[in-house]
Amino acid sequence: MTFTGFIGIASGILALCSYLFYIPAILAGKTRPSRASWWIWGGVGILIVCSYYASGARETIWVPLSEAIGPVIIALLSIKYGEGGWTRLDKWCIFGALIGTFFWWFTSSAIVGLVFYLFTDFMAAIPTIKKSLHRPEHEDKKAWGFVFFGQLLNLFAVEKALFSILVYPIYMIITNGAIFALQFRKRGGTAFSSIDIVSQCLSDIPRTSAFQKAISEKVRAGSTVLDSGTGSGILALFAARAGAKKVISLEYDPFISDAAQKVIEANGAHNVEVRIGDGRRYDFEPGLVFDAVIMEMLTTGMIEEYQVSAVNNLHRRGAVNRDTVFIPSSQDTFVALGNFDFSCYGLNVPFIRHTWRFYDPALRSFTAFSNKTLVHTVEFSQTSLEHCEAVLDIDIVADGVINSVRLTSVTMLTQNISLGDTDSLNGPVVVPLPETTVSAGQRVQLSIRYAFGGGFESIHVSIKP
Repeated sequence: MTFTGFIGIASGILALCSYLFYIPAILAGKTRPSRASWWIWGGVGILIVCSYYASGARETIWVPLSEAIGPVIIALLSIKYGEGGWTRLDKWCIFGALIGTFFWWFTSSAIVGLVFYLFTDFMAAIPTIKKSLHRPEHEDKKAWGFVFFGQLLNLFAVEKALFSILVYPIYMIITNGAIFALQFRKRGGTAFSSIDIVSQCLSDIPRTSAFQKAISEKVRAGSTVLDSGTGSGILALFAARAGAKKVISLEYDPFISDAAQKVIEANGAHNVEVRIGDGRRYDFEPGLVFDAVIMEMLTTGMIEEYQVSAVNNLHRRGAVNRDTVFIPSSQDTFVALGNFDFSCYGLNVPFIRHTWRFYDPALRSFTAFSNKTLVHTVEFSQTSLEHCEAVLDIDIVADGVINSVRLTSVTMLTQNISLGDTDSLNGPVVVPLPETTVSAGQRVQLSIRYAFGGGFESIHVSIKP
């Protein structure tokens, strides 16, 4: 046996060994293969072996052979253990394979067929690449490592530097290398002072008890539930206790995610799965539609959190429908004009200020010169614009000097359960304005705009007498 022949067989065995990791992971429920990808890979893999062999490859044929056998086995397993259905892209892949077969027959050129098959193979890889990008926990790192290094070794088995022989191993190194590399991609990010915020929410009895009541009323037995921005995982556990069949807890911060995982395990909630990801971009598995969505990523006016973007992402990706229950269901935001005492510690501090209910009264002294006026209502059961822009006519009810606008919010968890400001939710915010003298009965025009989740650097407020 030649040296290249030995290398070719060794690389084929190495690539085949990857399936010794991948198949048990599937059977254990740790990996959920994309049905479309693996059925197409299995079918196209057989065609690639035929066309590659017909193109003159001999020593390097063992890797493509393993890449036909393994995918056929996984395709069969994916019927029960896989995810996703047949998308438009998948149907184009099948069409591409048929076109490749036709051109191979029409031109009598196995190379033409091979190029078409590789292009089809790449299209079939797109769902798995996307899954690795968003949900690498549903792939097996060891398996992809074995197949990548097997393909790399296969390059050294090339007996002749011909396009027909080189194109397959180079293509496989690139595609498998990309999927393998994505298994190491850092997910999520660190949220500022995240533990303090999560602990504050957990210790806020009115807030958390209201969510517990809403979840027990709205989550039905057998439901599939998303808890986005899971924090401590307490709301996910409420959903599991209410009878949810499956709860996916999505958390942006890896450290918080690990902490939530320990909480879930401590309560033996085997039907709760913690994932790391950004709700604004997360791509859930094809065909997954949530019966209920719990999402408490709320701040007053949704200025500092990404709830609107995360909800829009769910609608955009088809992970929710008209029957999906949202907890909370909506949020109303109001403004009032008035005078705030910006003095503290003997100094004048005209700074954007939260005025939480547990603050000293002297640090939240606001005298209103207008009634509360609704700025916007956001319904989470539908997509929303990701910014607020409003011009409001506001009637002044008392004489005085306006130096600020106060924003407050009310969150509707259900039709009958609402929350104003608590120790961790909907804390009123005062934004400084240039001083303006007003009289009772006067009408002024307030202009306000900001981006949801854009932070207070995005807010612009002004009044015209």
